[in-house]
Amino acid sequence: MASESSKVKIEAINTADANVGELVSIDMKNPDVLKAAFIAYGLPLLVLIAGVLSVGAGLNAIGYRGDSEIVAGVVSLLLTGAAYLIIRKNEEKIGQIIGYSPAITEVLKHGEI
Repeated sequence: MASESSKVKIEAINTADANVGELVSIDMKNPDVLKAAFIAYGLPLLVLIAGVLSVGAGLNAIGYRGDSEIVAGVVSLLLTGAAYLIIRKNEEKIGQIIGYSPAITEVLKHGEI
């Protein structure tokens, strides 16, 4: 159980007979959390690294005389932003594919936060 209080709106399987607005404890299987974390953070990081390396190499290969590192950095940041947007737009589909299924395990009392 987390010690900090935060409000997050998610869809979860209601195994604790909780009602809307109640404070609840959410449980997820570890593989689901790891898959979701990789998609949310790992894939954009890989896009960033691949963008820097490939754009930098491509610019050097065509003989670009400017600051290829800066151009590669800007282009890779744009690609990373696009990756985040694609992930966000397809969040529901991705959740179904990886089996993302949080479950409400208990209803908390206000003092249990």
